[in-house]
Amino acid sequence: MHEADLVKPVQKFVSELEKAGGKPLYKLTPQEARQVLREVQKDEGVKPEAKIEEIKVPLDNGREMRVLIVRPADVDDTLPVVFYIHGGGWVMGDETTHDRLIRQLADEIPAAVVFPVYTPSPEAQYPQTTNDLFAVLQYVAEYGAKYNLDTGRLAVAGDSVGGNMAAVMALMAKANDNKPEIDFQLLLYPVTDAAFETKSYNAFAEGPWLTKKAMEWFWKQYAPDENSRGEIYASPLRAASEELEGLPAALIITDENDVLRDEGEAYARKLDEAGVTVGSVRINGTIHDFLMLNALADSVPTKAALALAGFIPEFSAGRYVSLEEQLKAFGPDVIIALGGGSAMDCAKIMWMMYEHPECAFEDLAMDFMDIRKRVYTFPKMGEKAMMVSIPTSSGTGSEVTPFAIITDATTGTKWPIADYELLPDMAIIDADFMMSQPKGLTSASGIDALTHALEAYVSIMATDFTDGMALKAAKIIFDYLPSAYDKGAADPIAREKMGNASTLAGMAFANAFLGVCHSMAHKLGAYHHLPHGIANALLIELVMRYNADPAPVKMGTFSQYPYPHAKERYCEVARFVGVTGKNDDEVFENFIKAIAELKEKVGIKRTIKDYGIEESAFLATLDEMVENAFNDQCTGANPRYPLMSEIKDMYLKAYYGE
Repeated sequence: MHEADLVKPVQKFVSELEKAGGKPLYKLTPQEARQVLREVQKDEGVKPEAKIEEIKVPLDNGREMRVLIVRPADVDDTLPVVFYIHGGGWVMGDETTHDRLIRQLADEIPAAVVFPVYTPSPEAQYPQTTNDLFAVLQYVAEYGAKYNLDTGRLAVAGDSVGGNMAAVMALMAKANDNKPEIDFQLLLYPVTDAAFETKSYNAFAEGPWLTKKAMEWFWKQYAPDENSRGEIYASPLRAASEELEGLPAALIITDENDVLRDEGEAYARKLDEAGVTVGSVRINGTIHDFLMLNALADSVPTKAALALAGFIPEFSAGRYVSLEEQLKAFGPDVIIALGGGSAMDCAKIMWMMYEHPECAFEDLAMDFMDIRKRVYTFPKMGEKAMMVSIPTSSGTGSEVTPFAIITDATTGTKWPIADYELLPDMAIIDADFMMSQPKGLTSASGIDALTHALEAYVSIMATDFTDGMALKAAKIIFDYLPSAYDKGAADPIAREKMGNASTLAGMAFANAFLGVCHSMAHKLGAYHHLPHGIANALLIELVMRYNADPAPVKMGTFSQYPYPHAKERYCEVARFVGVTGKNDDEVFENFIKAIAELKEKVGIKRTIKDYGIEESAFLATLDEMVENAFNDQCTGANPRYPLMSEIKDMYLKAYYGE
């Protein structure tokens, strides 16, 4: 067993369990296992007073389900709804084992916690369990007013397997034309995949508390047909990006010493890649079920997680405090951005708002021709706090760039905010944070990094210093991206190399800037919700052909050379990564083929149309995308200054295929 790092109350709990002995769960009958959990949960300690109402919800075939509605004792108002599904491996758990927790959640948010008492496994199994729960959710959404519930504010939540089924509720609602309309997902150390070979599964296979064998036993009780476990309503982590797009915002809380840790965090990253607003927090020093376990109710990890769980913007009934206000109240001297590009971009802007609340977004977003020669001068950063960025994906390079891509929530427009004052003070590139990237994120971020390197190398602002970083980044990506995609954490060297490549490419374009591929990708992603890396991948070869024209209609804005030489520059990159040919023309064509082959190896589709974007929707937005791409801040550094008609032509070719 991996040596667990536990705070004292958690260590005491684990030690007492070990002293008590007894059979492991997977050697008990389901009835015996249920009694074990009830015994563990006997000591409820101090718990909030609550108003509890029991109703019965009709199901199919004359069946019904008991449902508890738990309200804070001192609140008579109509409250928003948290539809809470309990954990316990589908086998154990009920209103007695989770009584203290759901009372605390109701009190903390505040909300009406709707608690379905579903039939456990193996008496009920997949998919009956989730179908029954969804029927109850629909009932609550339709008839909630009868019970003084504000169903216009509806969250789904759950712990462990309950977190699994809460995530499934969101997926089922989306497939049902977003009915009921769910506003938020609160997933506590959720089960997201019927797989048992993650890094955390191997590290904590023998506990503490939850073991690998126990999880295998739970899955056998719930979904004895192993083939069914691969369905997204059993294993939501296996959902495709398009199946996750548009899901409600989510907060996922995991714990350090838990077999389920990595799959919960992987689901958060996959949601983020699909464009879902998501926060992922790992609570160190504790174990699986720590929020539910009464013996740990007073531990610091539990109190911290409960505070986070209760802080749901849509359900705070006037108590919501913006992140900006939280920063001001806390007064940090270090801000740590941990996550993908979106998380780091958000942190940069919040850093700015914390240090200089007087700044107006319109000023920050003001156009410029050269990042180093702006009309608007950014205020001095770092006087209150330093910024530390730690990437968990290998593609954006945001940890070492002065850029932040901010989306206008009203128009959907993506604004590149750029100034060297936004450059983080420190970047920590630790491959351990990148090991569990799903394949979709690996491919999208990898091609995004390649695009950074290519655009930086042909930029009008390229220098000898940026050239070296761009070349090395491109070489690493060609050498290691396929293995990182195919093998994931099984090839840690490839993961590490891709992390290095992402940062190198980030440093290259931080100083050389980008080009029209990124301008077009920003708009394609904003209008049609394609992941940024995918948008770049669909456009990059077209942009390369466009830039390689030896006689362009217009040169770059401030070209630093007497004649076009983008083609020669692309050939330099090609030869560096190992592409050959008898002359530049042949090398260039072979390079285009090599990029296409690399994209195919990592699962990138060929055209925009292939990603399910309807022709009518694409054409309806085409002219707006063209105009906005032309005006994008990245366009100015492109080696060839585009006409709008040329951008439109590239978009059409990317949609239909050349």
